[in-house]
Amino acid sequence: MSIGASENTISTVRESFFRRIFGEVKGFICIGAKNRKGRFGERFFEFPNEMAGTLEYIAELEPAHDVYYCAQLLQSRRRRRENVTDCSAAWADLDECHPDSMRVQPSISIQTSPDRYQALWVFEKPQHPFDAEQISKRIAYAHVDEGVDTSGWDLTQLLRVPGTTNHKYPNIIPLPKVTIYNRTGNLYRPEDFNAYPQIQGETYKFVDLEDVELPDETADELLERWRGHLSDVIFEWYTSHPRGDWSTRLWQLEKELLTAGLSQAETFIICSKARCNKYRRDNRNPEHLWKEINKAWAEVQESQDHYGLRFNRAGKMIHDDEIEAVEADHTLVEEYIQWASERTDAAPQYHQAGAFTLLSVLGSTNIRLATSFGLLVPNLWFMILGDTTLTRKSTAMDMALGILDDVAPETLLATDSSVEGLISALALRDGRASLFHRDEITGMFAQMNKREHLAGMAETFTRLYDGGRAKRVLRSQTISVDKPVFIFLGGGIRNKLYSQLTEEHIESGLLPRFIFILADTDADRLQALGRETSDTTNKRKRLVEAVQEFAYKYSKTTETRFGRTISSEPAIIKADLTDDAWARYQDLEKQMVNDGMKSGAPDLCIPMYQRLTTSILKAAVLIAASRPANPTGGRITVSRADLLKAMYYGRQWRSWANEVIHNTGQSLYENKLQKILQSIYAEPDGIPRGAIMRRHHLMAREADMFLTTITERELVRTATKGNTRFYYPPVGR
Repeated sequence: MSIGASENTISTVRESFFRRIFGEVKGFICIGAKNRKGRFGERFFEFPNEMAGTLEYIAELEPAHDVYYCAQLLQSRRRRRENVTDCSAAWADLDECHPDSMRVQPSISIQTSPDRYQALWVFEKPQHPFDAEQISKRIAYAHVDEGVDTSGWDLTQLLRVPGTTNHKYPNIIPLPKVTIYNRTGNLYRPEDFNAYPQIQGETYKFVDLEDVELPDETADELLERWRGHLSDVIFEWYTSHPRGDWSTRLWQLEKELLTAGLSQAETFIICSKARCNKYRRDNRNPEHLWKEINKAWAEVQESQDHYGLRFNRAGKMIHDDEIEAVEADHTLVEEYIQWASERTDAAPQYHQAGAFTLLSVLGSTNIRLATSFGLLVPNLWFMILGDTTLTRKSTAMDMALGILDDVAPETLLATDSSVEGLISALALRDGRASLFHRDEITGMFAQMNKREHLAGMAETFTRLYDGGRAKRVLRSQTISVDKPVFIFLGGGIRNKLYSQLTEEHIESGLLPRFIFILADTDADRLQALGRETSDTTNKRKRLVEAVQEFAYKYSKTTETRFGRTISSEPAIIKADLTDDAWARYQDLEKQMVNDGMKSGAPDLCIPMYQRLTTSILKAAVLIAASRPANPTGGRITVSRADLLKAMYYGRQWRSWANEVIHNTGQSLYENKLQKILQSIYAEPDGIPRGAIMRRHHLMAREADMFLTTITERELVRTATKGNTRFYYPPVGR
């Protein structure tokens, strides 16, 4: 496009440009304009029916304005991401990066000023907005070091209209024109962008709808089953056509259902039948609704994720090409998990704690890992948390304790000890592994927080974990433990425990010493009580025999004679990693520290991640020790396969640790407060007090408390209309 071309020619080029990038997609094109004083405005034109009006408006603005267009068409006259139709092209604000540097050649390249570019890649078929946005984001981040603007990939991105003047450079005479640098006939499919890697740590990943197992219930049946958890407004949105913006209403319905606890599949069933389903209205593929629900789920989760941890933005702990071999590797840990999962309806992940606790208790007396910092004891602490008693925390713990009682009952300590009682019990087993277990740990944390008779317990636990000398001076005597080998297994209800936890529990090092395992109630796993069978009895017998064999291998002692006195000490068996295992572990250690530093809360994540890395190493030692080939020549060899097996479990442990970090210090009151805020933020036009009370089942006194709090924190705006108080999101949200 030459600078001196006539306006008719330029308009023809612009029309050709818009028809090229939007193709057969229909919707509203947004034209934005900014004058020399910086004032910005937008107008919307129906595409393609109002093309003539679009071109006339651009020509009218061009002499005195910077003129932009939204890279995607919209379903109504509002430039909002949920309003975007199917996308006909991917886009990028290349800025200083030359189009020739692209790994995939753009369909159209635009030069916006000297050495500044934008580009579009036209699709063979229109794509779902989230897919197109992801491709655009991948392109931007792949070329970030070459100058591409990484803020220019969002769905409502504005790009400069070809043939208009760029008023950003008043010192350049004449002012630069926005010109088409290159134009090809290339059309692309999503798979054509494989040269651009997926961005590590994306908050949502889509599963094809055809691969999703949808519930058998109808939408009405699901709504009835969840009625007690749903606000009245959900039923209103479900049964009535929107009077205004369909996109906004469907988006709100999706987020409200997901916030209430429904799964993506359940939400899909309900939204498919909802009167506000714009996709059904427009005869569009249900896959589009499914992808929008996945995006809504990610946003609901992210809104509750204060530290940016929940979606495992951290790097992969174990790579895809390593997983297959790890899953085929069957150890004593998997043997225990398989038996326990068949025997009870407890959450399967709880049995990880049972298996590793058994190995830790029975192996920590004798096994030591030789490191550059000294000998490391493979004592592992687990805390299993559930949303209700139906997750069967106690059942899972009792199964492991039952086997331990059969094999080494002397290792079990009393569960209601004071600090003095705990140290006294450990003093009788100095140098030998002992297990402290609490079925409901919340009460203990509450007592520690009150600094009553359990004052100093947190510090004592921390010291015992590290094998440090513990001492208690009483009036009548001094009790000390010189070489404690202390193992902890606890359980609790998540929300109750979270209300007792503070960031100090993390910073002090107490919580990082635990491996957390979380589970939600799964009604499909609940089993009716039945009689014991010979099959289950025999499987337990075989498992006990395997555990006894492990215990026997690592229960050797050495005798030392002092005159007539003979003392018996555990015979220490040292473990060491192979060279490739050490190299893999050191890579993991660096990754975990870097992930902690990049998180939204490095002061909390770094100590959690560092301790978790050590716990993974300890787990690898125990896995290696459980193999028939170990020990050999008086030593335990820890292979890369042993480490990868531990890392396989560790990737779950890290995600659960993130949940604990996120919820630490979040009281039940704060959780309720957050849900009320979400409801208000979802209503830009305001929500009355009565609707908030109905939606969250609040009594008048509760409403006063919550609404006064968020008002005084300046988290909302309020206004009175008639006799009704309305609540609004803050300005700019």
